[in-house]
Amino acid sequence: MSPLVRRLTPSEIEAYDLIPEHISERVILVRVPLLPGPYSGMTLGPVVLLARTIRPEAPQPLLAHELVHVRQYHEMGVPLFAWRYNRAFVKGLLQFRSWNKAYRAIPAEQEARSLAADWRRRRAAAAATSALG
Repeated sequence: MSPLVRRLTPSEIEAYDLIPEHISERVILVRVPLLPGPYSGMTLGPVVLLARTIRPEAPQPLLAHELVHVRQYHEMGVPLFAWRYNRAFVKGLLQFRSWNKAYRAIPAEQEARSLAADWRRRRAAAAATSALG
């Protein structure tokens, strides 16, 4: 069983190359019994909360997604990130009248989904190339 609270390992810092190493080194992973709604991960500054059902030992798109949020918090600071995130969410709720559509329209979420998907594609291509050679 993995620890409930830990930092990224050196191999994880190398694998999750979508954020700068000096930011990755500050990340704290916390395994929690449950998160609000359907979410499996949530980020609060450098702290990434992962549902206990998620294996933080294995590189995966969810952690890549959450690490993008760590970088966003780092670049904007907690107050500005929280303000922009929540403002976009409320604007989306008023526009779409749908929790899911509002969440998916948040610019920080769109960036995190896009960069995590790019990361996943790069990892898959690298694995395919190494399997051939």
